[in-house]
Amino acid sequence: MTAADGRIYAIGGASKHNRTVKTVEVYDIRADSWSRAPSLCIARRGPGVALGLDGRLYAIGGYGATRGGPLTADTVVTVETYDPATRRWEEIAPIQAPAYNEIGAATGSDGRSTRCRANLCDR
Repeated sequence: MTAADGRIYAIGGASKHNRTVKTVEVYDIRADSWSRAPSLCIARRGPGVALGLDGRLYAIGGYGATRGGPLTADTVVTVETYDPATRRWEEIAPIQAPAYNEIGAATGSDGRSTRCRANLCDR
């Protein structure tokens, strides 16, 4: 996800041992280097990520499975927002239905977030 500050953010994911992580890394295009940002509140992989009109990043849903395999109770409904200016993550209101492996999420001019996966988009 490219943020308003021009940096690229890699949010969450899995370790080489298939453990879900809270890690956030930031790529600075000008410096051609990666650095660490503050970790997510909750470890997650496959979240939808959107850049809000407020300049914040939003990590939406995902899953926290640490053992691989089918996703059931490990799917999360939590949403976190990151403010690059304060370098802080915070949880906000959860989504109503679990979502994971999102292709993308976007914030429209009306301020509403849209999640898209495969050929399905919902608000």
